[in-house]
Amino acid sequence: MRRTRLGGIVFLALLGLVVAAAVTYAASTLVSQPIGLTSEPATLGEGLAPARGAPAVTTTGPTLTRTVTVTTTRPVTAVPPPTRGEDDDDRDRDRDEDDD
Repeated sequence: MRRTRLGGIVFLALLGLVVAAAVTYAASTLVSQPIGLTSEPATLGEGLAPARGAPAVTTTGPTLTRTVTVTTTRPVTAVPPPTRGEDDDDRDRDRDEDDD
């Protein structure tokens, strides 16, 4: 049974190599196909460019203005916690005496 399992693993590995080689070959064939622009002359697009020495035409468009609104907020100050006064200490002492 071990031999059959090992043979199956070897077969699947070889099959994977064959599939990888086939995909690589197909991709290289697809990439190497001519696309038709190599036969066109390099001067084909020269008629689309403006003539040399022609004056440059500049246009001015409307001027945009921007309004900036700045808002400021005041920082929030934290209120300190109340301090314990003498009255609080007296209440605590009274509570302690009641517990005894």
